[in-house]
Amino acid sequence: MFKKTDRPSLAIQRAAHMQGYELFYVKYYGKEEVSAATGDKVVSYALHRILMDRKEKKKEGIKSARVELSIAVNGIKVTDRSTGHIFLDIPLRNVSYCQDDHSGNDNIFCFIAKENVKTPKSCYAFKSSHQAGEIMSTLGAAFKKAKQNLSNSS
Repeated sequence: MFKKTDRPSLAIQRAAHMQGYELFYVKYYGKEEVSAATGDKVVSYALHRILMDRKEKKKEGIKSARVELSIAVNGIKVTDRSTGHIFLDIPLRNVSYCQDDHSGNDNIFCFIAKENVKTPKSCYAFKSSHQAGEIMSTLGAAFKKAKQNLSNSS
């Protein structure tokens, strides 16, 4: 499970906020290609497949990657905490849907996005330390601010 050190310190959170992004420490569960860009059923199916795959990997002794999730007006960035490798950098305009797990688990959340124009839509799933609602709110605020910035520039 998560330990207290699996959350950014207040100093790190403040520094991230001053640079225009919110930072969360989460576990990356995986991704699943999806047929549609939105929808509760689409996400539920993809999340079910990701969680089943996660169970298989857990049986094999493979742990979920501990990552740093950065959310800003310009996009979502996922960085491996142990190596510093950025393995996901998605512009906010490529994110079409986000949702926390409706089955009563306040730890799991996901979003549907395209990494770039040539890749198919995928559902990306993460596990947090009881922060799924906060992360969804932060994503919503980023979308709202991006929309304001777009309307102010035109």
